[in-house]
Amino acid sequence: MVVIEFIEAVILLLGMVGIPGAIISILMSNYYAKKTMDRLREVSPEAYAELGKPSLFLNNTIRNMSKFFKWLHARKYKELNDESLTLMASNALKSRLAAAICMGAFSLAMVILSL
Repeated sequence: MVVIEFIEAVILLLGMVGIPGAIISILMSNYYAKKTMDRLREVSPEAYAELGKPSLFLNNTIRNMSKFFKWLHARKYKELNDESLTLMASNALKSRLAAAICMGAFSLAMVILSL
């Protein structure tokens, strides 16, 4: 009985942490994505133009952001040998992963609690 209550408490905690954690992670991901785009524009205007000159607000089309995130996930920023760009891009990837994990934890908790 105590084990079941403990498991329920852990699941409830996952649900409570999931949404705020995801929101914070998404905000961090957007921050680092913006910094990555800005640095990419400075370091390699050619690569920036090839990606469709992505931006978080003004030129934020599905096509541009898809190209940008494919470029990010392929870790092509490492080819440019810029330490600052690499740091920002890797932080953008980590925060996207954190958001996905938090949303997954929240979703799992909601499914289990609804049973």
